[in-house]
Amino acid sequence: MKKTKDKKSRAKYKCPRELEHIIGLLRLNEEDRRSDFLINFSPEKDKEFLSFAETLHPQIKEYLFFAVEFPDLISTAKTEKEKLEEENYKIWRKCHIAFSRYSDLMTAKSLLDQIAERNKVVSEMEKQYGFKAIGLQVFDEAGKGIVGLYADNRGFLKPLKSNFLLIFEESNVDYKRIRQCEICQNIYWQYRNDSLTCSLECANVLRVRLSRSLTPEQKAERQAKRSANRIYKQNLKKKEKK
Repeated sequence: MKKTKDKKSRAKYKCPRELEHIIGLLRLNEEDRRSDFLINFSPEKDKEFLSFAETLHPQIKEYLFFAVEFPDLISTAKTEKEKLEEENYKIWRKCHIAFSRYSDLMTAKSLLDQIAERNKVVSEMEKQYGFKAIGLQVFDEAGKGIVGLYADNRGFLKPLKSNFLLIFEESNVDYKRIRQCEICQNIYWQYRNDSLTCSLECANVLRVRLSRSLTPEQKAERQAKRSANRIYKQNLKKKEKK
């Protein structure tokens, strides 16, 4: 009788749309492009940050500057000095929001990297000792789970959470689904328990590597299983025709 795969390994786990979008954006960054902006950013560096943003992937740039045109700002400037101040203010607003989103994206990268790294260790320990891990804690580089405070309409201070952290407040996210690709090291959402890579291309590379690492005995055993599966399928088709 043919052995079937564990149903859990074939089950597909849905990823929240917002988290899927963030993971997709992070995969477009070929390198960690924090530069000095996250440390030394100041209003004087607005135009410098805009120049830096121009070097990013178009989809990341679209994410940073989405709906940051402020058509509601009606010009009241009369003198050249007022026009210049007004233009600088518009640049500042545009840059401030874009920079916040970029900082948020880098915070997401830091947290997801930590989760994926921890999952790798936990998976090995579960295989070795058979225990099930429960819960985890991760922090951004500043050692905080929040990025500031704000006052609500009653004047009370509340934690100001980033858009990325709000994803986990609004959705039930299984942290064990957040993994690091065995081949390219990118973060990906593990839709199935038996997936070890982020894409079909990486899966093919991993398959070739594993195949080359097999001993002659393991290759013979694999070939025998394939032959048995092929015969099983052929017999199954014959039964269906009858």
